[in-house]
Amino acid sequence: MTKAQSSKFKVQRFLFFFIFFLFTFYLLPFTFSSAWAVSPEPPVRADDPGWEKALSLWQNRAQGQAARETLAVFQSLTQKHPDQVEPLLWSCRITYFIGERESNDHKRKQILKESSDFCRRAQALDPGNSYAVYWLAASVSHYSDIAPLLPQIKTLAKYIPERELPYPDNPSPEWKSALENWDARWDVKRARTAIKTWEEMTKAKPESFEAWCWLARAYYWLGEMSEAKEEQEKLYYRGYECGKKAVAMKPRHPGANYWTAANLARWAQRGSIIRIASNAGEIFGHIGIVDQEEPLYYFGAIPRFMAFCLAHAGFVTRKLVESMGFNPDNVTQLTLMSINVEPRFLATHIALAEFAIYTIKNKTLAKEHIDYVLNADPESLPAYAPDNRLDVKKAQKLLEELNK
Repeated sequence: MTKAQSSKFKVQRFLFFFIFFLFTFYLLPFTFSSAWAVSPEPPVRADDPGWEKALSLWQNRAQGQAARETLAVFQSLTQKHPDQVEPLLWSCRITYFIGERESNDHKRKQILKESSDFCRRAQALDPGNSYAVYWLAASVSHYSDIAPLLPQIKTLAKYIPERELPYPDNPSPEWKSALENWDARWDVKRARTAIKTWEEMTKAKPESFEAWCWLARAYYWLGEMSEAKEEQEKLYYRGYECGKKAVAMKPRHPGANYWTAANLARWAQRGSIIRIASNAGEIFGHIGIVDQEEPLYYFGAIPRFMAFCLAHAGFVTRKLVESMGFNPDNVTQLTLMSINVEPRFLATHIALAEFAIYTIKNKTLAKEHIDYVLNADPESLPAYAPDNRLDVKKAQKLLEELNK
């Protein structure tokens, strides 16, 4: 290494650790206190004045103590109305919120055990409650095996919408044409035609939230289909720009946030460690919102995203994943949970296989899910058949790598 190269390396290393220090100790608390502020809310009642007080406190939960005060009110409501499931659901949600913000691993597990207890009590009143099922699985995944819960988890699939993004209730001919082209996206020309239509929509009507969302999704797809790094970077970054337009209109929308984060993560991954470190806060800010607003979005995208990050990212990103309460054990469990929600969506199998190869070094687990993809029928989930075909190609490459 020449002196110039050595000097450049030292500068890069200094900048890397400076950004990591700044992000971890200064920016991180502010980034995630807002990103984690809202969760999918259980149903509410209006038959007791305690509800108004509890919901008012819940609005200020990011301040810390307000969450515990809210929990105390709901516990009081549970005692007054032992036959009502809603106070128990809220107690489950609030306890999970407190647990996921706890930095001490032992304390976090204890709090999440309390959350799972509330979930089970809610299930005793309403055995099929989907909210209780999801948060029970999420809570248990932090401290025990979720295998006994898999039959319940499979019932959550019926709550996943047919398409991953919204579109007008009464779509115009242009919208119908764009979606038809999108459905044929395995032909990249058809995908580009859909993009052209949506781009024209946003030029004519810049406030078209749905079109901006679909542009973010579609540019991500083109990036995945491309094999040229420079082209991929341009496509992912354009997808990120479109996603930001959508997020600006609806800051808490799970789809807008997810595709913004996905594009930005792919773009950052193709750059330097400095690019990754400097964008990590925004990426995980968007992902945090998705986790809180719609945990099952896009067939359980959050565990899949975390598995991908742990498999491919470096030190900074891994620390961020851990700071959100995710670790190799519960990422494995939660990814398996996503698979059980919809096993025909092959991307989740690929994420788990990559995670097994690169992070937990479990070739048996990786081979199991690679084989599943290679033996699956990509057309079994028609709306996502193109995505599945792409994942079959990824599985073939992973198998070659595994057999080296």
